[in-house]
Amino acid sequence: MKKSINNLAINLFKYLEGDTKFIILCLGSNKCVGDSLGCVVGSLLKYKYKIDNYCYGDLNSNITTNNLDNILLLIRRRHANKKILVIDSAVGEDYDLGNIKLHYGGIVPRSALDNSFSVVGDISIIGVVSSKSFSISNLFNVDKNHIVEMAEIISQAIINYKKFSLNLFNSNEKK
Repeated sequence: MKKSINNLAINLFKYLEGDTKFIILCLGSNKCVGDSLGCVVGSLLKYKYKIDNYCYGDLNSNITTNNLDNILLLIRRRHANKKILVIDSAVGEDYDLGNIKLHYGGIVPRSALDNSFSVVGDISIIGVVSSKSFSISNLFNVDKNHIVEMAEIISQAIINYKKFSLNLFNSNEKK
């Protein structure tokens, strides 16, 4: 698990380039275990790790397609020109089940169901929680412990990235 965390943190550095003031957008719903990865990450970052970044979405304040447009409008007003790291769960191929993927570029919410939304975010982390070969209703049967484990990896990677970036910035300032 530690190797996964460090690999993800290093790859975040490639995309965020030391930026520590990025916005975190955690998508999902606590009403469906398979859709809750983003919510769990948001809660861990806010309440366990007390991250100082603006972090939208957690288990108490879900960000779903119902309120996403309003949240994006709020983010654009409050945080113009800030990079947005979006975190969400996804369905994928059988061989991808359990993988955490980092992409330069955003995601299309609900892309497993339809393509009614445009791309959200600048950088994305998705956790593949279920297989496409199963029906969407299987998202309700995803193992909660598996979601929590993936959320811990993602959260700790973000925290490690920030620590590394801040240490690098501070050591360069002292020279």
